[in-house]
Amino acid sequence: RYQQMLYLFRKENGELVQEALLPTLFVPMTGTAEERRVVLPDPSHPAIYNGGFEEASEGEEIKPIGWHYIRQAHVTQQQDATEGKACLEFANAELGRPSRALQAFPIDGREVREIEISLDVKGKDVQLLPARRQSPMLAITFYDERRAIITQRGMGPWQGTFAWQTEREKIDVPVRAREAIVRIGMFGASGEACFDNLTLTVTQRKGK
Repeated sequence: RYQQMLYLFRKENGELVQEALLPTLFVPMTGTAEERRVVLPDPSHPAIYNGGFEEASEGEEIKPIGWHYIRQAHVTQQQDATEGKACLEFANAELGRPSRALQAFPIDGREVREIEISLDVKGKDVQLLPARRQSPMLAITFYDERRAIITQRGMGPWQGTFAWQTEREKIDVPVRAREAIVRIGMFGASGEACFDNLTLTVTQRKGK
């Protein structure tokens, strides 16, 4: 439901050959089609998929599988990557230009009270805009059952030049939450920023 990929199929020598092009995220199906979905979302066990960015698409610009609406970013191999060999690198030379990636996941605030977000980040020559929302950061937005925004929490912003550092924060989950979107990126700042080893852990459940 939340990790989808757009494929190109070519017929070569009488056989179909597939090529992964672009991570995508579509609105959910309804009715019988949704009821017959084989793999169902589990909002009582939220998690980040491919937070180490090891799974990636092919082509000229390598994009991480499971991440969507990617701007000014690509998967890169770095010897000092903190988890595996890959990380997601954002590079933006123009202040105000969008630079981000996002991932949606189910989360039920009736079951999950608190989560902990952890990630590794490093930066080079990062310059900020006056608005906090246009700075390098992680943002998580919670939505209710009608997909209306409930609240948004964040980590950061980060600026300047700095080596890999681990950031960690516990976040209260609204009772009305049914879905969430996590966003990472430069969000209009200039410079370079790399993200790796992004994880989500449930730290409190209802009644515990």
